[in-house]
Amino acid sequence: MIPYFELKKVATELTTRCECILFGSLGLQMAYPQVLPDAPHDADLFAAGNRDNLVQIITLLRDNGYLVYSWQDPIVAGFDWEILRGRFYFRGVKKILGYEPAIIDVTYEIAGLQYE
Repeated sequence: MIPYFELKKVATELTTRCECILFGSLGLQMAYPQVLPDAPHDADLFAAGNRDNLVQIITLLRDNGYLVYSWQDPIVAGFDWEILRGRFYFRGVKKILGYEPAIIDVTYEIAGLQYE
């Protein structure tokens, strides 16, 4: 079972407090619930790629119990921020008893597209 309630709560907090927008199936589900027959399996955000914004997003994810990764590398205290350059996105994962893991993907680099 997908933790839709968790994805919706954290995505709403992130889009309210950070420079990012929600897209993908969760965005569609929240705007037009009649369109998708099943709850989304993750949340997808597009974020401004400046360091302060990314730090704020990562901090909020961690404060909500998520482990955050850039590909296979955990983003923890002392993380080398230069590693993020060219990796396009990072992922927050939260395990919730009785549910599949909650997954939030944050894309911060898209060739030819700037967050404005």
